[in-house]
Amino acid sequence: MKGFTLIELLVVVLIIGILAAVALPQYQKAVLKSRFAAAKPLVKAIVDAQTVYFMANGKFSGDFEELDIQLPRGSSTDTPNRINYPNGYCYIACPDHSCGGCVVWYGDIVMTYYANFMQRFFACLAYDDNALAHSICRAETGKSGPSSDDGYIASYDYQ
Repeated sequence: MKGFTLIELLVVVLIIGILAAVALPQYQKAVLKSRFAAAKPLVKAIVDAQTVYFMANGKFSGDFEELDIQLPRGSSTDTPNRINYPNGYCYIACPDHSCGGCVVWYGDIVMTYYANFMQRFFACLAYDDNALAHSICRAETGKSGPSSDDGYIASYDYQ
């Protein structure tokens, strides 16, 4: 008789299950990392546009309309210093408009990419004690853990 025994089929199914259990979390992490990483170039574009505006006018802008920046598709502005887009928003803040960032969420994971336009640093913030969000920040920054109690994982120059 030709064919496979039930035990052989069960062993194959078990091996496939083990491989899936190992690969699925890594796949989910890669997908989330790519979704959150989309905010990073947007923050850099905001910082660069603010730098150009500052050099031309001697002050930072509090209005996205004044900046030479391409907004993401599907974005909208509800106030001059905030743009909303699917799964997040970007803002210009501080009293002199010298800082800002983008907040991105996916499910229960919320992350912030923050920049100070004067000091030109960039930070990744993982809210709550979400291990996956912290893992993404560690991968983005190369740092091993939070640098302070507010959850900032790292600050680094992005030039």
